[in-house]
Amino acid sequence: STQVRDEVARAAAALKPDNRVSWPTPDRLSGDSVGLVRLADAPLYTVDAIVRRAAPLQNTADALPAAVYVHENVAKELGVAEGRPVTVRQGGRELALDLRIDNRVALGCAWIPAGVPESTGLGAHGSAIELIQG
Repeated sequence: STQVRDEVARAAAALKPDNRVSWPTPDRLSGDSVGLVRLADAPLYTVDAIVRRAAPLQNTADALPAAVYVHENVAKELGVAEGRPVTVRQGGRELALDLRIDNRVALGCAWIPAGVPESTGLGAHGSAIELIQG
């Protein structure tokens, strides 16, 4: 095992560790996309009853609040402002969430967490979504 470890260490000598977190989204959607598209995943600390009730976990930077996250250019195009509620329409459901600017979100997309009470009933990930200020 030490020979394998040493061989891997030599082969990977030029690599530098990188623990930066990035969202698994492309910089931009394909040209075939029409309108705004919802991106969604279950946030790390919402997956089960124990972590949802663990205050120290909910107070970390990884515990993002339920909101609509969009790139600043998307917010400008839609005429919506950060920190104010927006009406979200998708899948026959309408609800209000605060808007957050996050330039890691791909252009043409809105990231809204799934698996949280605040987004219950919205349509599927990758589907069209509408945002309106107010």
